[in-house]
Amino acid sequence: MKLDGDRYEVQEELGRGTFAKVYRALDTRHDRICAIKILNKESPRETRQRFVAEIKALARLRHPHILHVYAAGTSNDQGFVVTELAEGGSLLDLVRRDGPLDTDATLGWMVQTLSALAHAHGSAVVHRDVKPSNIMLDEEGHVRLGDFGIAMQMADDIQRLTRTGTALGTTIYMAPEQRLDARSVGPRADLYSIGTSIYRLIVALNPQDLYTAPPTSQRWTRLPEHIRPVLRKALAAKPADRFTDAADMARALLEVMSPDARAAILAMPSCNPDAFSAPSPRFELERLEPAAPSLPAASQLTPAWPTESVGPDLPSRTPPAETTFPHDPHADPREILEATQEATQEATQEATQTATSAPPTNKLLGMAVIVLLIVSIVEMILLFMR
Repeated sequence: MKLDGDRYEVQEELGRGTFAKVYRALDTRHDRICAIKILNKESPRETRQRFVAEIKALARLRHPHILHVYAAGTSNDQGFVVTELAEGGSLLDLVRRDGPLDTDATLGWMVQTLSALAHAHGSAVVHRDVKPSNIMLDEEGHVRLGDFGIAMQMADDIQRLTRTGTALGTTIYMAPEQRLDARSVGPRADLYSIGTSIYRLIVALNPQDLYTAPPTSQRWTRLPEHIRPVLRKALAAKPADRFTDAADMARALLEVMSPDARAAILAMPSCNPDAFSAPSPRFELERLEPAAPSLPAASQLTPAWPTESVGPDLPSRTPPAETTFPHDPHADPREILEATQEATQEATQEATQTATSAPPTNKLLGMAVIVLLIVSIVEMILLFMR
């Protein structure tokens, strides 16, 4: 397949979403390998608008840790954008292949990502979909942040593509305020997603709704102890309780890294937090990051995976029967299903342990919980297959 006349020779498919595919290609004019994202012909109007938004967002952001845009256009009535190719793949690919990743390496990648986000926030752009699959590595192992398809640019028509009350992003990495209204998010929603990404990479398990889990719960104790305070702050339910900006969070991550790892990251000029861009004055915090009264407390939010236990014997982490998953055209269905299976597996293991160690009078009730969990797994798999 060729695009733009004979300029781009498409070589192989690298990935696909609901409305677009990404290919490895050769730019014959400049004799270089690149990535081409091609929108499907049947994509709805709103998706086409977001595709244009992504091109505009990427084109205005020039930074060492953000994917560079080479060109954009249409061919055979299909929109496409040409970017540099991150040869190292995504961090999600890495954790799926290798399991839990090294703590220092993960924090180093996140400092690089925060550097990219600081630049975006300084240009009045909120990414809104930071997650391991959108954090890629070049051939030298340096971060390239991509997929600005649902980025919000202040003082720009692009933000109007999001309707009031609409939640955009990938649920398991999404800040609580973003689920209520994607237009009501500021830079700290991206910082929350950095926190969930760190958990996903270091623990290799579902990071959703960690703010509902008590500090002594197994979900938190799986993390190395020295980084827990940093993540608890990043994953606070209220934006005002999180880090002030990307530079503030980067400093906290650097402090908990080993001396050698910290020195290696600070040797990169782009990763000195003191040189990070400050968030744009266009972010009106009282509008984008609601004060506490307008944001539900953690206890009022219904987590997708209710945490830990309500009593000494029986866990309550089974997803409730009314749990639904909003359709997100930008989400990777495999990733959501994987997270669903992980969370349900954890709950099943806890229920099994509880049932086998419980007094005889509670064992039957414990076994009933296990049966309900298995039914929940089947129901959720069927839901994703529709």
